[in-house]
Amino acid sequence: MSTRPPSKTAEPTSRPPLGDRAALAYNWLPRVGSVLDLGCADGYVTAYLRNRAAKIVGFDLNFTDVRAAKGKVGGTHFVVGIAEALPFASASFDAVLMLDVLEHVGNDSHSIDEIVRVMRTDGYLILSTPHKGLFGFLDPENFFLRGKSGTPRPRHRHYSVTDYKMLFGDRLTVTRTHRGGLLVFPLVMIARKIVHRLMARGWRIPLIVRDVIERTVNVSYKINYGRLGFNVMVLARKLSANAASVGVPRPTSRALGSPQP
Repeated sequence: MSTRPPSKTAEPTSRPPLGDRAALAYNWLPRVGSVLDLGCADGYVTAYLRNRAAKIVGFDLNFTDVRAAKGKVGGTHFVVGIAEALPFASASFDAVLMLDVLEHVGNDSHSIDEIVRVMRTDGYLILSTPHKGLFGFLDPENFFLRGKSGTPRPRHRHYSVTDYKMLFGDRLTVTRTHRGGLLVFPLVMIARKIVHRLMARGWRIPLIVRDVIERTVNVSYKINYGRLGFNVMVLARKLSANAASVGVPRPTSRALGSPQP
């Protein structure tokens, strides 16, 4: 597995530039042989991973999103399924990206178990979720608890780095941490959500409004606010069996992150 520092050149240039969490994850990810984009949606991040890995696999629960991703991203294998039962052999990937997905899964502990299983020793996991920060109660997803079809959605769980380490146990070690966004971040994310809903109803929102929202989100996320931050991202490495510590407990059958009120 190569560990050369990655180029920060965004690609492909015909696509919108990566923003906030996706941009940071892209810059953290070194060049590897294979990468799993777990929760790939319509392939927004997956499309950029050609500059990071020879083999790219996109994975998502939503069949419609996966079908859209197949139409947008060439040279990539896409699979539909759930994170708690990944349909891949053990030690299949040098790296796994899971960006703002863990808070949605039915069982976070089982999902992490599966991620660790499909990672190779010394492999990378880049994981992000909402953080148990000062303004977690402003989570925009918890203001919109119904999907576009009106189907009720569960509340977002929020995590701390300590929660991550409990889930990882003695199998992964955290090497980098970023807690981005403070008060402005969730407020602008709420504005972004409202704009997207209005556009879906046929409203014409001026480009400058959308541009200001995206720029504000990106600037806010770049600042590491520590324990106060709204979103948390970590880079973790999979330890070999000999290097792993002994006796670190981890949950086995419940969601560790807590829903925000």
